[in-house]
Amino acid sequence: MSNLPATKPQTDVSRVTPAPGSTRDLLQSTAVRARFEQVLGNPTKAAQFVAALSTLVYASPQLKKCDPNTVIAAAIQAAALELAIDAGLGHAHIIPYGDKARFQIGYKGYVQLALRTAQYAALNVAHVYEGEIEVVNRFTGELKFAPAASDKVVGVVAYLKMLNGFEKFEYWMLDAITAHAKKFSKSYGQASSGWTTNTEAMQKKTVLLSLLRKWGVMSVEMRQALASEAIEDEPAAGNGHASAGDKAALFGEDDPPPAAAGQPDNAALDREIIEAEKAKA
Repeated sequence: MSNLPATKPQTDVSRVTPAPGSTRDLLQSTAVRARFEQVLGNPTKAAQFVAALSTLVYASPQLKKCDPNTVIAAAIQAAALELAIDAGLGHAHIIPYGDKARFQIGYKGYVQLALRTAQYAALNVAHVYEGEIEVVNRFTGELKFAPAASDKVVGVVAYLKMLNGFEKFEYWMLDAITAHAKKFSKSYGQASSGWTTNTEAMQKKTVLLSLLRKWGVMSVEMRQALASEAIEDEPAAGNGHASAGDKAALFGEDDPPPAAAGQPDNAALDREIIEAEKAKA
C-alpha cells in the first residue's frame, strides 16, 4: 500500500457552469469569441487563449470581482501582442485594481517583443550584488565588473547587443528605481500593485524599458507597448464600469476614444509608418 498522500483532483474549469453575467459567462458568447479569433487570426489559437483566460479568472477571486468587460478588454490587448497571460511565463498580466482589470506587460514580455524584431543578438536584465560593479563610465556607459562581495542586491543592470555589433548597458541603483516608481506609479504601495506583489520583476522592468527607449530598435508593436507604459498603471477614478475604450477593445468598434493628452496616437503612428513604407516602394 502506498504511503503517498492522496492528491486533490484538479477541477476541470470547462465543466464548471459560469455564473450569469460573469467574465467566464461572457467568454462563451459568440461575439466575444469572434473578437478573439479576429485578433489572433486563428480559431485554434483563439480557443486556447480563451481557455487560458477562463482558467485564470476561475483561479483568481480578485479578477472574479472585476467588471467582465475590463477583464476581456485587457485580455484582447495581450492577444493583440500575442503575449501569453500564463502567470508562470511572466509575459503579460491582467491585474485587478478594485473592480476594474488592467493589462500590464512583464519585462519578459518586452524581451519577447524585442526578439521578434530579429535585430537583437542578446538582451538581458539582472539584479546586481554588492561589489559586482566597480566602475560606471558615465561618458561611454561601459561597466567594469568584479566578483560579488556579498549577496546583498544593490541595483539592476540591463544589457542589449544588436546583430550589427552595437551594445549598451544601463545600471540603476535600487534607491533610484524606488524613487522613480514613487514618482511615476500611482499604484506604488498599494496591495494590488506589481511593486508590492512582484517587486523584483518591476525593478527589472523599469531598467529594461529605460534601456529600450533610449537605445532599442523598435517595431510597431514595441512602440505601442512602450506608449501604453507611459500611461499611469492605475485606472482613472470612476464607478468601475467598462469605459468606452474597454468596450471598443472588446468588440472592435471603429471609433476608439481619443488618445490622452501628451500620449502618442498609436493609430496615427501606424498610418505614418505604412505611408512611409509605401513611399519607399
